[in-house]
Amino acid sequence: MAHESRFPAWAWWIIGAITILAISILVFSVVLGIRAGQEQVEIQRRQQIGIALQRATDAQVEGNLQAALDEYQKILVLDPSNDLAQQGIKNLLALASGGEAAATQPATGSEPAASPLSAPTATATAVAPVTAAPTSTPASTLIGYWDDAQRAVKAGRWQEALNNLILVQQIDPSYRVSEVNDELFTAYVNLALEKDNADNLEEALTLYQKALALRPGATDIQRDRDLLEQYLQVLTYTGVDWELTTAELTALFNLEPDYRDVAERLQQAHTARADELAGDEEWCAAQDEYNAALSVASDGDLILKRDAAQTQCRLADTAGAASTGTARLTPGATPAATAASVSAVTSGDGPAGGRLLYSTSDPITGRSQIMSLTIGRSTPAQLLLEDAAQPALRSDGTRLAFRNLRNDMAGISSFDPASGLMLRFSQYAEDSLPSWNPQGSRVVIASNREGDRRWRIYTMWAEEGGGTDTLGFGESPDWHP
Repeated sequence: MAHESRFPAWAWWIIGAITILAISILVFSVVLGIRAGQEQVEIQRRQQIGIALQRATDAQVEGNLQAALDEYQKILVLDPSNDLAQQGIKNLLALASGGEAAATQPATGSEPAASPLSAPTATATAVAPVTAAPTSTPASTLIGYWDDAQRAVKAGRWQEALNNLILVQQIDPSYRVSEVNDELFTAYVNLALEKDNADNLEEALTLYQKALALRPGATDIQRDRDLLEQYLQVLTYTGVDWELTTAELTALFNLEPDYRDVAERLQQAHTARADELAGDEEWCAAQDEYNAALSVASDGDLILKRDAAQTQCRLADTAGAASTGTARLTPGATPAATAASVSAVTSGDGPAGGRLLYSTSDPITGRSQIMSLTIGRSTPAQLLLEDAAQPALRSDGTRLAFRNLRNDMAGISSFDPASGLMLRFSQYAEDSLPSWNPQGSRVVIASNREGDRRWRIYTMWAEEGGGTDTLGFGESPDWHP
């Protein structure tokens, strides 16, 4: 006789779906981890290229051609298509050929010349008898490199100009010193800009540093170098330490808000940090991070996340306050303003009464809702308003101010639970956190509606089309009773 399964078919379907979902989440996490690791490896590789490039340039300027060649070869191992390394090796070979030709000029009794790349300078010559004068690179070669450099500068071919200028310096360090240094500075700066625009940031940083070595007082170049250096630091921390990333990005944003994608990265970093804090149920800290992200730019999804964190923060504060003693709502009290409104809570021995209003997000649709919960009863919370958050009940309990999240009603609205009448007080989606005055005729709000996205405190009349006054900069207002 066949035995029936202990579990119905639908239960197996649910278990299978949950298993597939868990596997998908695991695979997704692994992929994200691999990508983050690859990004860190790429950042380290580019940093190594920048360091090797600087060492190669330093060695070439000092005349240590073999050391320069070794560094260029290291770069090509890391990046076989690196133009700077390829051109640098060509320059070394050209320079070595020039020195070797000079060293092998016919001279009676001369000794064999040393290897050009291992020679201490590009102009090293063979040891000749005392009676023989040392040979030097022909002046025409030197002038030819200088002329080529001038033509490249005029045409904006900065890499070519830099190559020829370095050759001029190597052949004769005393040749037109001031002019050569000026042209080198110009070539370094413009080539750095090209690399910067092409997102070769480590190479650009190295070139800025070489330019500043020639002209330390160039404040505009110092600023460009400092900004780029800070930005590279941000890339190193991104995805590894969000708290440190937000600190670095905030400093960079305060220095130059429009630099590259700093504003976008700052908002992303604040959001990622807030998500981490929310995952650890540190709701108040998460709310602060979401607010910081919204101060950069307004975003509907972030607003909902911030509101949810704010609700949880207020609930946590209320629970903390209630845990210090037996708490109850004042007998006969009207519905509470919000989940964080503890002004109506007093210590006592009687049962709690009244209602609690709070905002939350629907776990299925994600829509923000205002709920009403009767205190002291086992009945579930009742839905009061959809697409709404941050409830604030007037002292007489007859009108509810709240943040309206409907697209056609965005801003601050009021709702009469008895009649169902709804009024719209403001028309800015950024307006939030309403609070009534004791008379119930005005509300105070916070908003970053202005173009600079800074948070300000406003007061307005509790009526449609009522006037609005600006009090000043600030957040989270609450009208004193």
